Amino acid sequence: MNYRPLRTVRVLLPIIFSICAASGFAQTAFLDFNTVGQYTNNFNAWNDNGSGTDGGAYSFSEGATSGVNGTRGVSIFANNDTTASYKTGGWNFATNGATIIMSTMILADGQSGNRTQYGVKNVATNGINSNAGISFETFRFIPGGGGGANNWAITEQTRSANVNTTSPTLGTAAVTSGHWYKFVLGMTNTSGATGNFSASCALFDYGTSGLVPGANLITFSTLRTHTNQDIAKLSAVFPSIRSFQNSGISAFDNWLVYTPASAPTFTIPLTNTTVALGSTPTFSALAEGPGAITYAWYTNGTLATGATTTSFTAAPAAVTFTNLSVVAANANDG
Repeated sequence: MNYRPLRTVRVLLPIIFSICAASGFAQTAFLDFNTVGQYTNNFNAWNDNGSGTDGGAYSFSEGATSGVNGTRGVSIFANNDTTASYKTGGWNFATNGATIIMSTMILADGQSGNRTQYGVKNVATNGINSNAGISFETFRFIPGGGGGANNWAITEQTRSANVNTTSPTLGTAAVTSGHWYKFVLGMTNTSGATGNFSASCALFDYGTSGLVPGANLITFSTLRTHTNQDIAKLSAVFPSIRSFQNSGISAFDNWLVYTPASAPTFTIPLTNTTVALGSTPTFSALAEGPGAITYAWYTNGTLATGATTTSFTAAPAAVTFTNLSVVAANANDG
């Protein structure tokens, strides 16, 4: 029997999106850590040693294979109490209706003993801690708090007027070690400079690769409302994450912050690939941002009629099929 070698075609997959890590008052920031220095150049680290000073010896480090699907990311490798604060821009949280949505991918590793905390604080230095002058709004999970290292007890913790306030346990999320999860926080100022706001969180399962969006594991209400809080009186707040090696996660990646005025940002982009001639390959991409997001797919620069979702199945691949691109848009693009 004679066999014919498989013929393939190389498809280049550009993607149209924007990464805005702007100085001053930012609208959108997205870091996938795939460029060396994205963590060290955009974050201040702080090791809370209990004396009010920075102890150094941080627990976070850029890693060549620490991120989603084996790409670059930020590994968590030690048990020093480390906070990383985004320093390249701040978000206004002092006006009525000001809304901040932030998310990061985190890799569950089955460890327990400490907590991971995520939110915004009043400075881009120092940590999420009890030091004088620090204010913050955060949600946090404590592995083992719900029974077993893969059961994460979810709480909210705020700090205002130099007082920390921790909510009762809001519920427990059952995670799977080795899975990536998207930890999402949203907060809205409800009164202007008087400091009232509401906030909530979510935790989406993205599987072992970190590329397959799944269900929100937080099926209980996390909505919290507050009055007269320092953090909601500030024209600049700074997204931050606090974690330890034994806090249930071993890495974070795909750091995203946006507002209702933001355009979409691709958090799962297209990548170059090789497909067999005659096959009908399916490609996927995911953009995130406020409001309804629409997609437009182009093959060799020509709009693919009717292709308006996060995935696209191409016609049988021919040698002329060399380029695929996708554009995402929302109401802010017009």
